Amino acid sequence: SIVTSPPTPRAGSRLAQTSPALLGAASFACADVLAKVVLNDGADVLTLSAIRGAISIAILYGWLRLNPRPDFPPRARWISLGLGVLFAGNVFLLFTAFATVPVPIAILTYFVYPLLTGLAAAATGLEKITWRGALAAIAAFLGLMLMIGAHPTTLATVGILGALAAACCRVVMLLVTRATLQGTDALQITWYSIVSSSVLFMAAALVARDWQPPATMSGWVALIV
Repeated sequence: SIVTSPPTPRAGSRLAQTSPALLGAASFACADVLAKVVLNDGADVLTLSAIRGAISIAILYGWLRLNPRPDFPPRARWISLGLGVLFAGNVFLLFTAFATVPVPIAILTYFVYPLLTGLAAAATGLEKITWRGALAAIAAFLGLMLMIGAHPTTLATVGILGALAAACCRVVMLLVTRATLQGTDALQITWYSIVSSSVLFMAAALVARDWQPPATMSGWVALIV
């Protein structure tokens, strides 16, 4: 018999597999920094969130019109709308953290959510956690404590708590999606979540009569980008 080794992935296929993750990470990083620019330019968190939601709705609506999607079950639609409420909390709390502490500190604090997700998934039986994963989680939490402790006089408690609360919202979103929306069209999940979160922000801005956009053109450019 002839034993053959598995084919080596081509460079093009590896790039196709990793480029969405790299693009997503780069977009996330740029959006966070630009959000800080908008906040420093005089905008407040609610106005930033509402305008951001309106732009997201327009982009996703165009995407859905150009790319027809499969049928979306009513149950999945309602779950996705509920996820949008959690997403609104996630966005608002994270932007609140940006407004009060440096962006790198807020993001590093927020990114405890993968660890919290793994622990919560293990506790609820959705996933299993290995001893290596447990050690990695402990090391990450210790690193977070060292990072926060290195800036005891400059960090606002509300910013750290906001980032941690945003992480908790993200954990619940991920667990609910994992448990109830497996195999469901991701673009439509995103669409309904964005719609409900944006409607919440716009309604809150109208009720509070809150309208505090950027003060300069550069702030508006950062917001739109």
